[in-house]
Parts: sequence; structure tokens; C-alpha cells
Amino acid sequence: MKFGSPEGGAEGGFEAREALDALLFDEKTLEDFEGFEKEQVLDAATFMLIEQGVELDPQKRQSLRNLIQALTDALASSVPKTSLGFPEAYRVNLGDKAVDLKAVTIVSKGDSRYALHDLGKRMDMQDVRAVQSVLHVISSPDKSIILNVQLYRVQMWDLQHEVRYLRILDRHINSDLRGRGVGNQLLRIVDNIARLTSSKAVFGQLVPEDPSNMDLLQRGHKKNGYEVKERMDGSVVATKDFS
Repeated sequence: MKFGSPEGGAEGGFEAREALDALLFDEKTLEDFEGFEKEQVLDAATFMLIEQGVELDPQKRQSLRNLIQALTDALASSVPKTSLGFPEAYRVNLGDKAVDLKAVTIVSKGDSRYALHDLGKRMDMQDVRAVQSVLHVISSPDKSIILNVQLYRVQMWDLQHEVRYLRILDRHINSDLRGRGVGNQLLRIVDNIARLTSSKAVFGQLVPEDPSNMDLLQRGHKKNGYEVKERMDGSVVATKDFS
């Protein structure tokens, strides 16, 4: 398949969004895409998760999650390694059993400043010169546990160094594993990533897999040190400062 240019925007451009719609309908066509096209569609998929948030129905969110996994797996062997402090593997405990989680890191080529608005007053967008995002996809071998985070490397007009923010983009825990402390362990993994990558704050929209669990999800984040706020559009954002 041929579309656009390797540079593209953070959301991948119009052709990438059209390709994303086609892939959500039939993931098998992924083999027809070239490397840079997969990167642009991956950007479009993450943009959709951020832009539509709680508006995504569970089935489409799961399709996006599956596609992001497939794209990162396909790109893992072809993209350059990054040394931003990300571990290559993680582990969670399920009672007396440990589950190893693998990780793949993909650097976006587009400007990702659109994603910082959820930081609210913590970020004055007029001070931002450029933003590059790095997607870090973590999953168990059977995909029963998934945690996707994005690191934003922000160049400010008045600073010589970059400022980093970490976004919890998406997470999934199979229904049979919930209520066993996995969610708290994933938040501790996020804390560790934030420290290792020198992130100034962690943030993300709270989207429960079961809408009736929103109160439980909010309490879990507050317990782990997050500030939780409901916005005027009804979405709920959790933020935790690290410096």
C-alpha cells in the first residue's frame, strides 16, 4: 500500500486514518503495508485512543488495542532501539505465580503536542516549541494484561533541555484477573517508568472496562497518589506529579 510520506503528522494524516479504518475492519491487510506506513497508522491509532477516549465503545477499543499490539510487534524488529530509560521486561504477581510482561518501544516521527492538553494548567502550550512521543507497549504473552504508555519529550522555547511527561494511554486486565491487585501493580510499574525516564508527571484519562467500575478505578488512582478530576466534557483525568 502507498500513501503520504514517511514524515506524516502525529495523527498519521488523512491516508493513515483511512488505512486505520480498513485495518480495524480486516487486520489481515496489515501485511500489505510498508514500514513507515505502519508507523503512521500506529500514530493514527494512538491518536484515536486519546481523541475519542471514553466515547469509544468497548468493542472498538479492543480492536484498537489488538491493532496497536500487532503494529508494534510488526515494527519491533525494524525500528531503532531507544535508550530513554525504559526497561525491556516487567513482572506482575498473581498470588504465588509470577507473570512476565514483555515490552516494545516505538518512537513517533510526528509532533505530538495535541496530546498534552490533558495536563491542564501544568502545561502552557504557548511555551511549547516541539513534542516527540515514544510509545511503550507492555503485555503478557497471552495479552491478558496490557499496559500502553506514551512518553512525551517536550522542547520548550525558554529552556535548553527537554521536559518529559508520561501518559497512560491504555490498559487492559482480563476479567478473570481483576480484583487480584494487578491494577495497583501496573500503576507501580508506571511510577517506575516515570522515575527511570525522568518524567515530570504522569497523566491519563480513566476509562474503565466496565463503566460501573469508574468509582473503583478513581479510588485506586487516588490511593496511588493521583489527583483525579472530572472535566466539563464528562471525561475523568488522573495526574501524578514527580518533580
